[in-house]
Amino acid sequence: IPHAPVRVGVIASEQSAAYADFIKIMNARWRGVEIELYDSLVQGADAPDSLIAGINYFNQLSHTPEVLVITRGGGSADDLAAFSEEQVVRSVAASRIPTLVAIGHEVDTSLAELAADLRASTPSNAAELLFPDQADVASSLALKKSALQDGLRNRLDKEQATIERYKSQLSVAVDRMLTQKSSELSHAKSLLETVHPKATLKRGYALIELEGRLVSSVKQLHVDQNIDVTLRDGKINAKVKGV
Repeated sequence: IPHAPVRVGVIASEQSAAYADFIKIMNARWRGVEIELYDSLVQGADAPDSLIAGINYFNQLSHTPEVLVITRGGGSADDLAAFSEEQVVRSVAASRIPTLVAIGHEVDTSLAELAADLRASTPSNAAELLFPDQADVASSLALKKSALQDGLRNRLDKEQATIERYKSQLSVAVDRMLTQKSSELSHAKSLLETVHPKATLKRGYALIELEGRLVSSVKQLHVDQNIDVTLRDGKINAKVKGV
């Protein structure tokens, strides 16, 4: 039996209290349901054929309802006899549409009810079994909404805490890397200053240039050439007197 069906076929007497009760409870519990009624005889000699015709009618539709409700109010055993007729019971059992049969009061039981996919104790109970209470559904949805919101807030709080943790870890890592790189840079600077020619000059050495080029061998020089001698604190212009 489908939950909260949208399209329902009903076999009942249109003027019966059973049909009115079913519709009343359905409307109180749920909305948006398409009801198609097959106005059937529910007692008397012609009732079995009328009930069978109703079952066949719905089963032969190209667009069948989701569930077939067969119902009537209470009465004597003779009044309810049609719902225990063999052919009626066989038709209920053979229906390709899921069937819900609700006959009489709670103490009344017919063979059609036993052959159905689901039995309801009364017509009102049939509506209760088919349709949830919209107030209960709304309350349930509100609880689920609240739970989802709480879950989302918790998830966001956890993600925010994770982001803050990563941020802190990243900050520490960046500071550590900057400290390391700063140390490496200081070391490189110190090394560069150590090997820089000016550092050599501070220790008393000199640079000799000929026409702007460093002189590294006496073979580059000749007598009477003008040379530049760079010391720690200045330059000397000199002339080669001998090699």
